[in-house]
Amino acid sequence: MILAENISFALGKTTLLQRASFRFDKPEFVAVIGPNGAGKSTLLQLLSGFYKPTSGSVSINGKGTHLWSASEFAHFRAYLQQKQSVF
Repeated sequence: MILAENISFALGKTTLLQRASFRFDKPEFVAVIGPNGAGKSTLLQLLSGFYKPTSGSVSINGKGTHLWSASEFAHFRAYLQQKQSVF
């Protein structure tokens, strides 16, 4: 189960996502659509645990995403970023 409760995310004074809430109880395909700058990538990064919500909470199977270790997340999460950086 994935549960997002009133999640918002801001960088500095810029709010990228504001008060999103939803719940998925079973495996299913979901499409996230919207115009450029609507917060789609930010939402996926919040659900994947890459970002921590500025407010609200995200949990997977009853456990907050910020509490999962990288190895625990790797068992059931896959994420391909739009941009890759080479250091």
